[in-house]
Amino acid sequence: MKASAAQHTAPELRKGLIIMLLAIAVMRIALTFVHEANWDEYLNLSMVYEHQRGELREILQTGFVHLFGWVTLISENEANQIIAARVFYLLIGVLTSFAIWNITSVLTSQNAAYFAVLCYWALGYTLTHAVSFRTDPLAACTMMCALWLVVCRLPTVRVALMAGALVGLAGVLTIKAVFYLPALVLIAFIRSETTAKGGMLIMFAGIAAAISFFVLTTLHAATFPQFSSPFDFLDRTTGSTLQTWDYSILTAYLRSALLQSTVFFVVLTVGFCGFLIQLKDEARHTNNWIVLALLTPLLSVFIYRDVYPYYYPFILGPVMVLAGFAWEYFSKHINTKVMLLIASMLCLNAALITVEKLQRPIRTQRVTLEVIHSTFPSDVTYIDGRSMVSSLRKRGLFMSRWGMTDYRHTRQPVMQDIIRTEQPQFLLANTWHLQLDVLSPEVSETMTSGLLASDLRVLQNNYTQFWGPLYVPGKTIQPGGEMMDILLPGNYRLVSDGAVTLEEMIVSPGDVVHLNIGGYFVGSNDTATFIKNIDTPPVLPPDQSLFGGF
Repeated sequence: MKASAAQHTAPELRKGLIIMLLAIAVMRIALTFVHEANWDEYLNLSMVYEHQRGELREILQTGFVHLFGWVTLISENEANQIIAARVFYLLIGVLTSFAIWNITSVLTSQNAAYFAVLCYWALGYTLTHAVSFRTDPLAACTMMCALWLVVCRLPTVRVALMAGALVGLAGVLTIKAVFYLPALVLIAFIRSETTAKGGMLIMFAGIAAAISFFVLTTLHAATFPQFSSPFDFLDRTTGSTLQTWDYSILTAYLRSALLQSTVFFVVLTVGFCGFLIQLKDEARHTNNWIVLALLTPLLSVFIYRDVYPYYYPFILGPVMVLAGFAWEYFSKHINTKVMLLIASMLCLNAALITVEKLQRPIRTQRVTLEVIHSTFPSDVTYIDGRSMVSSLRKRGLFMSRWGMTDYRHTRQPVMQDIIRTEQPQFLLANTWHLQLDVLSPEVSETMTSGLLASDLRVLQNNYTQFWGPLYVPGKTIQPGGEMMDILLPGNYRLVSDGAVTLEEMIVSPGDVVHLNIGGYFVGSNDTATFIKNIDTPPVLPPDQSLFGGF
C-alpha cells in the first residue's frame, strides 16, 4: 500500500477499530453482570470477610482486601458483591488498555495500538477473566503502568522511582509480578545513554520497589490481630506452583485457547514475523531491543506451572505489541477492507465466546445463595469446596488442585474433627469432590485429588440432601435395627413410610425430635431418614452445576 493511500485510509481504519472496541466493551459489560463467578472470585471475597472479622492470617497476596471492603455493604448476596467488584475491575481494565495502547503506539503507530488493544480484549480468556475479581488483573494493570513509564517516558530518576513504587505495589498484590521484572530491567538499560546511568536508574527503582513493598506490607500487617509467617507461605506456594517439568496445564489450556481464538494467535504469529523483518532496520535498533524485552514475561510459562486461563490476560499485556506489528505488516501488504475484515473476525470471535459464556449465568449462584441466607442464620459454619458463601465461616478444605494436592500429600483425614469441633450446619456440594450421592468413598480415594475414603464416608453419614446442592445434618437408617451416632445436635424430622422406634420411643413420619450428641438405637421396618428440621425453600433447585469451570 502506498504511503499516500495509507494516510488517506488511516482515519477510516481508526474509526472502524474504535467501533469494534466499543462493541467488545459492551460484550465485556454484559459478561460482568451476567456470567457466573469463578470459584477464585468467591475465595477472594471470603478473604475480604475474613479480614474484616480478624480471621485472615496470610499477609502476602492479600493486600487487595483493603480495596474491596465496601463490596460487603452492596448486598447480602455474595453474587451481587462480586458483580460490584467486577465493575471496579472494568475501570482497571481501561487503565491496562491505556498502557498497552501507549506502549504500542510508541513502537508502531496509533492505529496499530488500537488494533493491539482490540486483540487483547478479543482473546477469549481475556474477555472472561481480565475483569474477574482476582489479584492478577490488578497486578497486570500496575505492572503495565510501570512498563508504560519506562517505555514512553524519558529515563529519569523520577520515572525510575515511580516505576519502582508500582512494582512494590504489584508485589503486595501477587508475587507473580516478579515475572515482569526482566522486561523492566532490560528496558531501563536499553533506554539509558550509558550502562552506568542504566545501572543507577535500576538501583533507584529497586530501592523504591523495596521501600514500597515493605511499607505497604507493614501497614497491611498492622491490620491483622496475628498473621502467619510469610516465609512459610513462600515455601508452600513456590513448591506448589513452580515447575516440576509438568506442562499439562499449559498444554491443555493453550490447546483450548488456540481452538477458541485462532485468529488471535495467527495475528500474533504474523506480528512476530513482521517484527523479525524489522530487525534488519538499523534505524529502529533501540526499539527492536525494547520489543524483545517486552516478550520476556512469556518465558514465565516454562517455570510457572499454574498457567490457567486467568493467567493469559495477566501475562499477555506486554506481548500485545506484536499485534501492533501485525497491523503494520497488514498495512503494507493488504488493502483496507481486508484489514477491517481481520479485525471484524476478532470481534465476531469475541461475540461467539460471549454468547457461549452467557449460557452460564450467575443467576444460578445468586438463587442458591439467596436460599442459604434465608434458611440459615449469619453465625453458622458450613462446608463446601469453593468458599462460595463468603460471608459465613467456611470450615475445611478449599478444593482446588493446589489445595487437594497438599491435602492428599498429608493423607490425614480432617472431616470428623471439623464436624465435631466446628458443627457445620450445612454442606454445599459445589464441586465434584462433594457429590455425596454419586461418589463412593473407595472411588473418591482412588482419584488423584479426591477426598480420602474416611472423610467422604463421614460426610455421607452425617449429611443428607435437602435442596439441590444443599445438604443438611441427617441420618439414613436401613431396615432392621442399628445404632445412630449423632455428631450434630438439633431438632430432626423423621422422613419414612412408617413409624420407627428411637430407643424406647415411637416416632411417626413427620414427627420432630431433639437429638443430642451421642448414640441412639433405632429400629425400623423401612428405610428412614432423620433430617434437620428446616422448612423447604419455596424455589426450585438449580438445574445446572454451580460452577462451569474456566
